Amino acid sequence: MSDESPGGMKLYPSAAYASIVNTPSQHSPLVRVKPGDPESSYFLHKLQGTHLDVGGAGAQMPFGQPPLDADVVDMIRQWISEGAVNN
Repeated sequence: MSDESPGGMKLYPSAAYASIVNTPSQHSPLVRVKPGDPESSYFLHKLQGTHLDVGGAGAQMPFGQPPLDADVVDMIRQWISEGAVNN
């Protein structure tokens, strides 16, 4: 079993942060997570279902599951707004 998602992201704990923050998306001109700028973060667009509006592709995340609750998406937006700090 691979430790990478189909999009090339490494999602195991020691590599996940570096795999998404300030890393170019493979499906959009945006980076996956741009610290301080949620609207330029493709990851957030994928969660909101607005990824096609920013040149993205594919399905809304999480794939094959119901969309995340708005309060969870708001927490992620806040984390990105506050600089996407790796705790």
